[in-house]
Amino acid sequence: MKKILSLMILLVLLINVGCSSGPPPEKVVEDFLNAMIKGKFEKASELCGGTNVEEDVMKTSEDEQGERFARSILSKVTYEIGDKKVEGDKAEVNVKITAPDLLRITGNVMRELLPMAFAMAFSKEQSEEETNALFEQYFENAINDPNASMTTSEVNFILEKKEGSWVVVPNEELLNALTGNMGKAFAEMESGLE
Repeated sequence: MKKILSLMILLVLLINVGCSSGPPPEKVVEDFLNAMIKGKFEKASELCGGTNVEEDVMKTSEDEQGERFARSILSKVTYEIGDKKVEGDKAEVNVKITAPDLLRITGNVMRELLPMAFAMAFSKEQSEEETNALFEQYFENAINDPNASMTTSEVNFILEKKEGSWVVVPNEELLNALTGNMGKAFAEMESGLE
C-alpha cells in the first residue's frame, strides 16, 4: 500500500512539474528579442500572445523602404537581460536595449541634406520622387554606417501568464527602445521634408 501511495504522489508531482514547465520569463524575453532582431515577427507575435508585433513595428513605415529601414535598425539591436520579478501571474524583466539612435541620425541627415533640398527645390531639375529617393538613400546609409550613433534604454518587460505560459505584453516604451525611437525620428524627418 505504501508503494502504491508513493507512486501516486510521485505521479502527481511529475504531472504538476510537467504542466508548469514552460520557459521562465527571462527566457521568453530573450526569445522575443532574438525573434525581433532576426525579423521573425511571427515568432515574436506568438511570444506576445498573438499580438501582431510586425504591425506595431511597421506602423510608421507605409512602404517597402520603411520596412527595410525597420529591419536594418532591428538587426543592429543588442541587449542585456537584468533582474526579474515574479508575482503570481505577472512578471517584470529588466533589459538594457542598445539600438541605433534614430533621433540623432535623423538630425545629422537633415543637417547634411537641408542645403541640398533647398537647392533642388529651386533648380526644378529633380522631381519630388528623386528628392525623396535621395533622402531615403542618405538615411539608409546613415543607419547602416558602422559608426552610427547608438542609444541605450532600460526597459521593464511586462509579462503575463496565459494558459500556463509567459507572454510579453508589448507597449510603446518597448517598441521605442527596440527601434531607437523610430516613431519620433520619422515624424521629425517628415516634418523636415514638408
